[in-house]
Amino acid sequence: MDVKIFEPSIVLTNRVGDGSVISSFCYIENDVVIGRNTKIKPGCFIFDGAKIGDNCFIGPGVYMFNDKKPPSGGDHWARVKIYNDVSIGGRCNIAPGVTIYDHAKIRMGSNVTRDVAPYEYYRGEGE
Repeated sequence: MDVKIFEPSIVLTNRVGDGSVISSFCYIENDVVIGRNTKIKPGCFIFDGAKIGDNCFIGPGVYMFNDKKPPSGGDHWARVKIYNDVSIGGRCNIAPGVTIYDHAKIRMGSNVTRDVAPYEYYRGEGE
């Protein structure tokens, strides 16, 4: 498997596609799937249940949450789903249960609280 993981990162999943790169200081939980040729930049937190497609770019400091009513111990979890060829700018927060469809782009610093349509350029709510 041609996957690069830079230290110090904690990557608990073994479902990372070929050609993907996980930069330093990332925390990725067990039940996460990462597609092929996806780049995850430093300081990302990706919690259980997230699914990330192929050829994605996840900027530095992106958080993907899963718990709608923390700490629920899994009773209120909702999976984040990111399809293929998605680009997420740095310092974005992705709310539990959000789906980001193919070729969408998320502006840096956005709080993503709703699904993002294919090819949409998401600027954050109210912008």
